[in-house]
Amino acid sequence: MKSPYEQPRRGKQHLRVAMEVSHRGLTVTALWTVDQPVVQQPALYKPILIRVDIAGLTRFVETVDDPRDTRGVYRPQLGHSHGRAASGTLYASIPFDSPGEILNAQVLIADVSEAVKRVHDPEALAAMLDDSEAPVQAMGIVAAPQLTTHRDWDRVADVLGLPRQVNRYEIYRDREGRIRWRLRRANGEIVAESAESYADRKACEEDLRWIRANAATASIVALDISVAE
Repeated sequence: MKSPYEQPRRGKQHLRVAMEVSHRGLTVTALWTVDQPVVQQPALYKPILIRVDIAGLTRFVETVDDPRDTRGVYRPQLGHSHGRAASGTLYASIPFDSPGEILNAQVLIADVSEAVKRVHDPEALAAMLDDSEAPVQAMGIVAAPQLTTHRDWDRVADVLGLPRQVNRYEIYRDREGRIRWRLRRANGEIVAESAESYADRKACEEDLRWIRANAATASIVALDISVAE
């Protein structure tokens, strides 16, 4: 079987996501659909890594320039002046074959400026985001909660035939900094949450995949009813 990294065209369409990046983190600023696939490049060289996971599996990886880095007009004998802006706009693409995949998408952004000096393979760079010892700096994550609450979501949902409001699982850190999950209704009400915390995100995501695959067929056992002997 071929590695997914050997198949350059990803998805029939993609969702384009504009994000402002600053010292405060990432903020989604715009959403729109593009009626064509994205293309996976065989080698990556730029300092900001964007990894798109669908249902926990990596679907697309790209690198882009840091939009906060600025370059002035060229001057003879002086060259270009360089600066650093307080914020800038990044653009990510979420490829999908079925529109519903967007609701299971997760976009991870990281600074890989040190790693990319010697590693250019997309699969190797993508794996570094799961390695706490790798020379990368996480910048933020964008997923369904950020996408579906943005002002552009209603228009995107109508175009793709998706619900304007959706129930969602949220992964978050508790006060001790450990990973937990919770299930939130479209109206914002929390209806379920993890009984225990997780040491890492991967373990939490594995449990969520199991819950989503098995919850619909699980039986209901009434433990609150005492049976007379």
